[in-house]
Amino acid sequence: MSSYLGDDLNLNTLPSDAIRNIIKVGVESFDNMSLISRRWHNISAFHLTNRHHLPVIDSFKWIDSVADSKSCVDLRFPHKLTDYFGIDRAPAKFDCYRNSGFTDAYLHLNNRDDTRMLPYLERVFARCSRIGRIEICANHIMPRAEEFRMALGGATVGEVTVIGYSQFADYSVTCIRHLFTIPSLSRLVICCKNKDIWDSKDVLKNFIEEATMSVPKLEFVIPHYKLPTERVEDVRGLWKTRMEEINEENRLEVTVRAEEQRYDYDDDPYVMIPPQPTTVRMIVKRRQM
Repeated sequence: MSSYLGDDLNLNTLPSDAIRNIIKVGVESFDNMSLISRRWHNISAFHLTNRHHLPVIDSFKWIDSVADSKSCVDLRFPHKLTDYFGIDRAPAKFDCYRNSGFTDAYLHLNNRDDTRMLPYLERVFARCSRIGRIEICANHIMPRAEEFRMALGGATVGEVTVIGYSQFADYSVTCIRHLFTIPSLSRLVICCKNKDIWDSKDVLKNFIEEATMSVPKLEFVIPHYKLPTERVEDVRGLWKTRMEEINEENRLEVTVRAEEQRYDYDDDPYVMIPPQPTTVRMIVKRRQM
């Protein structure tokens, strides 16, 4: 009887389709399952090549820490996937916080960690099908834009926000251009460091033309702390006028508006925040012909 049960419950003799289904529904134990046998290892490795079977990373942020002036990577994903994404193997000190079924993993970087972060992120991104939102400081993306794009691999991305973009020069535009090739990118937001983005109008015009050919929606925003409230209408009017000059052939749909600054926790009823200052947002889309 025991011999019969042993044969019956031998994981290595399960049909390949059954193994694939077990891996798919129990992906949080992916690494352990890949160690069961060489056959399980091979099927597990093949599972990673099929993107639409892989889990989603809700958001990825690479920003500057206000507390200690160092950079910080924040990965947000379903809590059960902490081991699957190998957070404990990150090349940096990390903290994990659980919130409504999600884990926010904060990786605290110093200059030495930066050089090791992209190879680690490449391994993390290879295990996801999609990243809902990417938020990254310009000073982190500029020196390594091509490497970051390669690290994303075939993962699709919903939207990308670049923070602290200072000017539209040939070098910075070349760097941002790497983001245009991200699969399924639907929205690119440039959060400007200052309001004088029109200093190089020809470069900006070419950037907008090229970006809107690849990305359905392009947005420019001035953070409220860079724009005194009394200047909002002046800046909105200036941006509108300059875009009319760029869009003389009427190939673009352009909206320039003043709006309240929003934060990720605006919809949380338990967080009390004061009224937010007004900022300027410009939305550019290619007109459907």
